[in-house]
Amino acid sequence: SFETINNFPNKWTKELGQVLGLLIGDGWLRNGDKNCRVGFTFSEQDTDLLIRFKNIINRWYGREIKEVKRPRNTYHLSYHSQEMVDLFMNFGVKSVIAEEKTVPESIFSATEDAVVGFLQGLFSADGTVRDSKKSNSDWVALTSKSERLLKDVQLLLLNLGIKSRIFDRSRDERSGMFPYKDKKGNIKTYTTDGVLYELGIFGDFREKFKNEIGFLNIDKQKHLENTRPRKNRRLQDQFVDIVVEIKNAGIQNVYDVTEPISHSMIANGLVVHQCGEQPLYPFDACNLGSIFLTYFVKDGDILWDELRDVTRKSVRFLDNVIEVNPYPLEQIRNTVFAIRRIGLGIGGWADMLLELGIPYDSNEALDLAEKVMKTIQETAVDETEKLAKIRGVFPLFKDSIYKKDKPRRNSTVTTIAPTGTISIIAGASSGIEPLFAIAFQHIVKDKHLDRKLTFVNPKFEEVLKSQNLWSQELMDKVGEKGVVRHIEELPQKIRDIFGTAHEIDPEWHIKTQDVFQKYTENAVSKTINLRHDVTVEDIKNVYLQAWNSDCKGITVFRDGCKNAQVLNLGIKNDLPAGRQEEVKEEPLRHRPYMVHGSTYRMNTPVGTAFITINEDNLGEPLEVFINVGKAGSDVAAMAEALGRTISTTLKFRGGISAKEKAKEIAEQLSGIGGRRSIGFGPTKIRSLPDAIAGAISVHYNFGINGYHNSPNIFGETQNGKVETEVVATQPHIEDKPVQEGLFLHATVQKAGDICPSCGASALVFEEGCSKCHACGHSEC
Repeated sequence: SFETINNFPNKWTKELGQVLGLLIGDGWLRNGDKNCRVGFTFSEQDTDLLIRFKNIINRWYGREIKEVKRPRNTYHLSYHSQEMVDLFMNFGVKSVIAEEKTVPESIFSATEDAVVGFLQGLFSADGTVRDSKKSNSDWVALTSKSERLLKDVQLLLLNLGIKSRIFDRSRDERSGMFPYKDKKGNIKTYTTDGVLYELGIFGDFREKFKNEIGFLNIDKQKHLENTRPRKNRRLQDQFVDIVVEIKNAGIQNVYDVTEPISHSMIANGLVVHQCGEQPLYPFDACNLGSIFLTYFVKDGDILWDELRDVTRKSVRFLDNVIEVNPYPLEQIRNTVFAIRRIGLGIGGWADMLLELGIPYDSNEALDLAEKVMKTIQETAVDETEKLAKIRGVFPLFKDSIYKKDKPRRNSTVTTIAPTGTISIIAGASSGIEPLFAIAFQHIVKDKHLDRKLTFVNPKFEEVLKSQNLWSQELMDKVGEKGVVRHIEELPQKIRDIFGTAHEIDPEWHIKTQDVFQKYTENAVSKTINLRHDVTVEDIKNVYLQAWNSDCKGITVFRDGCKNAQVLNLGIKNDLPAGRQEEVKEEPLRHRPYMVHGSTYRMNTPVGTAFITINEDNLGEPLEVFINVGKAGSDVAAMAEALGRTISTTLKFRGGISAKEKAKEIAEQLSGIGGRRSIGFGPTKIRSLPDAIAGAISVHYNFGINGYHNSPNIFGETQNGKVETEVVATQPHIEDKPVQEGLFLHATVQKAGDICPSCGASALVFEEGCSKCHACGHSEC
C-alpha cells in the first residue's frame, strides 16, 4: 500500500497503472526547482483520452485543472505540485530524456490489473496498429527512442503470455523538422537524430493483446477490433524460442536470491526454481557432508558404534569448515556465522541393502532406513549440543525455534544431498537412490568435456560367482538391458535384491524418501526414475503421493525424455525394446530434379540483384541463388559464394528446420552496411547481404528489420509503384499468394565492380579501361 496524499489511491489499481503508463509514454516530470510539475501531452485526435485522464487525475489532485492548448494542435495537462512529483518518483518514474526511459521498477511487482493498466496507458500513448493489405498481417506496434523501455515492456508482456519482437527502425539524422518559436520569438526547427525502436506483436499474440489489454483510445481500439484471427490454425504461433548458441560471457558478478514462499521467480522472462534439498536464507551457504553406508556393514552386520563415531566427527568437521572457509562476500560470512547451518547426510544406501540381502522395495528396508537415519540424526544433535557447551551456541539461537530447547552449536545438522559425483569417487551408490542399473554408462558432454564411463555392479558379479551362476552369456544378457528382474534364469531372491530404479514402483521411491525425511532437518534429494512408457497419469500420481507425504521436494525423470542424459541403461549399443533404431541419413539433403521458388529483383548498392529462393516439396528452403553484376566481376564472385554458402547451410540436416536456419541467416545478414545504401527509412538497403536478408524475410514473412510481405506499410513511390518485385514465382505448399513488391524506389547510381583502391562498388570498364567513378582510380 502507498501513503495517501489527498485523494491518491493507497493501493495498486488499474487506473493507477494507466496513469503511470501514459506518463511514461506522453508525459513529463520536472523536479529540482520551483517549477516542479507533472505533465501530460495529448494530440487533437486524443480528446477522449484527455477527458478520461483529466477526470481521474483531477479527482486525485482535489482541484479542477484545465488543459492548455499548445502549437501544432496539442494540449498540455499540467499539475504544479511537489507532492505529486514526489509520489510518481516514489513509483520509480524518472525525470530523463526519451532515450533513457524505462518501465518504473514498482510495476514489476504490481498487481496484474495494475500491469495491464500500465500497458494500456503506454500503448495508448505511443502504440498503434500497423495496416497491411493482407487480411491478417496487421500487427500492434509500440515505438520509442528507448530500447531499454521496450525490453522492459517485452518482459511485462511475457508475464501475461504475449510474445513480441523488437526492431531497430533508426535512420540517418534529419534537420529542419517541426518549426517552433523560442522565448525571443525566433522561428527554429528541431533536428532529429533518427534513433527509433519498435516493438511488434504479431498473429495469435496480437489477438491475446486485443482480448486482454487493448487501447484506451476509441479510434485505436476500433482499428484493433477490426483485425481478424487466423483462419488457418496450422499456422498458430508457437510460444517457444530456439536456443541458437550458448557463449562464454567471461567473468561476471553473480548473486544468490531466495524467494521464501514459492521458491521460484521470474528472471529475465524465465521461471527459475531454487535448490531442492537445501533451502537457504539470503547470503546463506551450503555446508554439506555425506557418510557412505557402504563401508559400515561387515559380515552381514551394521557397525552401529562406528556409524555413531563417524557422525560425531563429521559434525565437528563441518563446524570447523565454517571457521576456515573463504567467503567471497562479507554478507555471506556474517550469515553463515550467525546460524552455523550444516548438513550431514548419507550415501551408499543401496549398497548397504545389497550387503544385507534386503530388497529396496520392502518393508524391511523401510524399517532399516528409519533406524539408520534416526541414529545419525540423534547422534548429530547430541554432538552439536556438546559443541555448544564448548564453543558456544550459534549467535541467533535466542531468536530461533530452539530457544526453549537445549543449546545448539548449529541451526541445522542433517541434509541428504544427491552425492552424484562424490559417490563415484567413493565407489558407492548415490544418496538414498536404488541401483540405477546393474550395468550402466555415466555420460557427461559439454563443450569442455566428453566423458563416458561404463559400470558393471561388482557385488552382482560376486554373488553370481559365489552361487556358481556366473556365465558370459548371462552377463551379456544383463549388459544388454542393464536390469535383471526380467531374467528368469536368475533365482527370485537375487532378482528381488538387485531391483533397479526403473523396476521399482514409484510408490516405494516415495515411501523411502518419506522415512528419511522424518529424521532430516533440512530436506532430502531424491530422483524418481520412471520408465520410458510412463503415462501422464502415472506422473500425476507420483506428485500427489509426494504431496500427501512429508516429503519437502520431489524430482521425476522419465527415461529417454532427453536426447542426452547423465545415466544410461545397459552397455550395449542396442536400443531398448520399443524404440526404433535411428536411420542414418546423408549429412546434406538431396536436391530433387525439379524445385519451385521465387526470384526477387532488388536494387542494392552494388547493382540490381536477382535473388532466387527455391524450396523442396515440403515448402522448406533448399537453396538460394544470387546474381548481381557482370559475369567474371568480383561482385558476381562474392554473390555466388554467398549463395553457395547459404544453400549448403540450408541443406545440412540437424536439430532445427531449414526455415529456422533461413530465419537465423536473415537475422545475421540484416543490417550489414557498407559504403553506400539504397532507399531510406526502414526499407533502406544497406548492402547486398542486407538485400538477401530482406528477400528471405519477405519470402517467409519473418518480419526481420521491418521486412514483411506487406508493401503498403512502407508507402508507395511517386509514380505509385514499388521498385522491388517478384519476377518469377511458383505456388508454395502453404498456398501463399504471389508476393507484392516491398522496397521503396531510390535513385540508382551507376554500380560496378569493387575498386581495389577505395573499396567502392564503382569500378566500371569504359573506353577500354577499368575506372573507378568514386575515387578516380584507373587500371590503365
